[in-house]
Amino acid sequence: MDKATIVFEKLAQGYNGPGGQVMKKGITQNNGMFTGRTALKFNTPKGIRYYAGQDSSRGMQMALNKATMNARTKFVTNPADSMTTQQFNKFK
Repeated sequence: MDKATIVFEKLAQGYNGPGGQVMKKGITQNNGMFTGRTALKFNTPKGIRYYAGQDSSRGMQMALNKATMNARTKFVTNPADSMTTQQFNKFK
């Protein structure tokens, strides 16, 4: 089974692992489009990890939802892509 199939199956099943807690979020608007940014905190067996997500949409809430999903997808697909504590502290 390839990696894309595994990821799709985890996301389609709602992924039973930790969902992550939104710690920071922000939104900007440019030319009628909103860009959402979120930083999620996950408690893992190796300690606390933070993941950032960013995405755009014409709707403010949808941009934030998509950014949150992007951060969760990073957690599932590439756990090594977490933020350092310093990056998290600078996140706005």
